[in-house]
Amino acid sequence: MTIKPDRVVLIGVAGDSGCGKSTFLRRLADLFGEELMTVICLDDYHSLDRKQRKEVGVTALNPKANNFDLMYEQIKALKEGQPIDKPIYNHETGMIDPPERVNPNRIVVIEGLHPMHDERVRSLLDFSVYLDLDDEVKIAWKIQRDMAERGHRYEDILLRLTLAALTSMPTLTRKGNTPMWSFKSCRPD
Repeated sequence: MTIKPDRVVLIGVAGDSGCGKSTFLRRLADLFGEELMTVICLDDYHSLDRKQRKEVGVTALNPKANNFDLMYEQIKALKEGQPIDKPIYNHETGMIDPPERVNPNRIVVIEGLHPMHDERVRSLLDFSVYLDLDDEVKIAWKIQRDMAERGHRYEDILLRLTLAALTSMPTLTRKGNTPMWSFKSCRPD
């Protein structure tokens, strides 16, 4: 039986692919306790699978490749203490898998490329964080992660990184009353 929390604190964590969002969130889970925190990966709201994005000529960095209407409705439901059936984007196959049931928790973190892109979603956030990493470190981490955890080939990763470089991340600025912290990490010289 799931207990509905009195209040759901919603945190948005944004950053480019490979900048350490998952690592940062593992540390937050260690701090708050996994039983109090639920993490929603916004990659699950891709509206196009990998093959469809290739056919259309967009990358996952492009907001057009995401279903912000569904994202808003489901994040709003969690914030209101309601369970959702969240889609799942499978990074290994590039396909969208059947949904999973997610129950609200005291702390819900939405993380990905675009948690602050949509004004409706942004208005639900109690707190937001932007992680910024030196490009050289980010590329090295992304190659390591995609090969080890996602089974991607080195050549394919380099091609995607080249395509992604042509797609700029939207500028994320503090808007409204949502506090925002920005963390910048540079390569040691």
